[in-house]
Amino acid sequence: MTDQTAVEPIPTPPPPAADGPPLMAEDQPAIDVGPLAKLGGRKMADIEDNTPLSEKAQPLLKRDLSARDMIEELVKAKLWVDACATLAHAIPKREGVWWAAVVARRFLPAEPDRKVVLTLEAAEAWVRKPTEENRQLALARGSAIRTTGAPSAWAAVAAGWSTGSMAPKAEVDIPAEPWMTGTAVFAAVMHAAGSVPEAFYPGLHAALVCGLDIADGGNGRPQGRDEAAAGSGGL
Repeated sequence: MTDQTAVEPIPTPPPPAADGPPLMAEDQPAIDVGPLAKLGGRKMADIEDNTPLSEKAQPLLKRDLSARDMIEELVKAKLWVDACATLAHAIPKREGVWWAAVVARRFLPAEPDRKVVLTLEAAEAWVRKPTEENRQLALARGSAIRTTGAPSAWAAVAAGWSTGSMAPKAEVDIPAEPWMTGTAVFAAVMHAAGSVPEAFYPGLHAALVCGLDIADGGNGRPQGRDEAAAGSGGL
C-alpha cells in the first residue's frame, strides 16, 4: 500500500535572475495585513510544531504570538514562503481548502487535463457542501493524480484529509491528523507558484493576497489588491 501521508517535495524558489523584471522576494510589493478574523485568535503555540519555518523566520517566532501577528511580521520581512506556511496551518480547514482551490484555478494552464479540472471541482464541491460523500470524492480524485504535483490535486487532498480516514474506503483506516489539511494547503500554494518557475515570487505573492482575503472573510479574489474575478461572497 502506498503511503497516504507522504508529501512530495515542494518546489523551491528559483535562483536570482541576472536581469529582467522584479522577480525576487524583496522585489514584491508590501501587503497590508487585515484583522484575519477567520483565524480566531490562534497562537503560534497551536501550530508551530507543524509549520515549516525558515532560518530567517525563526527569530520572529514567539509561542504566545498570535498567528495573525506572526503573519504580519513575516509579511513585513517579505518572507513570503513562511507567511504562506503559517497561514495554511492557522486558517480553518474549509477556508484553507478554498484558498488552495482558488489558487489552483488561477494557475490552471490554458488547456488543462480533464482529470485536473474534475479534481479541482471536487475540492470546490467539498467547500460548498462539506459532506462525507464530497470528502471521499475529493480524496479519491486528489489521491489519483497527487504524484503529478498538480495544485488541484493538493487542494482536493486537503479536503480529503480534513477529517475521517486519509486512506480510500477500501483500505485500512488511517485517521487524519488535525494538521494534515494545512500541510496539503501549503503544498497546493507552493506547487501553484512553482508552476511558473521564472515568476515564483510574484505568483506566491498573489497567492498570499488571496489567502489573506479569505482569512478576512472574503472570497479570495480581492478587488484592488489583486485582479478582480467573478465569484460568490466570502465563506
